[in-house]
Amino acid sequence: LYSQGVQLAKQGDSLRAEQYLSGALQAGHDPAETTRALVSVCVRGSRLRSAVTYASSHLSSRPSDNELRKLQATLLWSLGDAERAAHELRLVVALDADDAAAHYLLTLVLAPSAEARPHAERYLELEPDGDHAEEVKNLLDVELPQPGNLPGRAS
Repeated sequence: LYSQGVQLAKQGDSLRAEQYLSGALQAGHDPAETTRALVSVCVRGSRLRSAVTYASSHLSSRPSDNELRKLQATLLWSLGDAERAAHELRLVVALDADDAAAHYLLTLVLAPSAEARPHAERYLELEPDGDHAEEVKNLLDVELPQPGNLPGRAS
């Protein structure tokens, strides 16, 4: 089932690939490998909610899979659920405070709130010359308020 699902995915038949991969998962094929393939097939087929459902199911039994959790957060954010995306990313940084990608994503998801600033700063500590360093520096300079200087609050 898994091999057939992968083959169908390569042929561009994402709907049938999902059916075969889902069957492989139910039949006991390696959950991590199968879930990643399922999420990929669903994303390619523009079925983002299905991808989130597969990722969530896998993460409920394997909560330390930070790579899948970051992907799930990105999918949630693209679906407009920034609150849930931020929650998932906070779980990632709770398990790995040195995950630069998670801090970068949290910066984007939380911007322009002051809550994004510490994640932007942490990203720059971890990746001062990283792929997103200039973007994060610009956010810090232009959009992210200091926690004590929020609009409508007395300093």
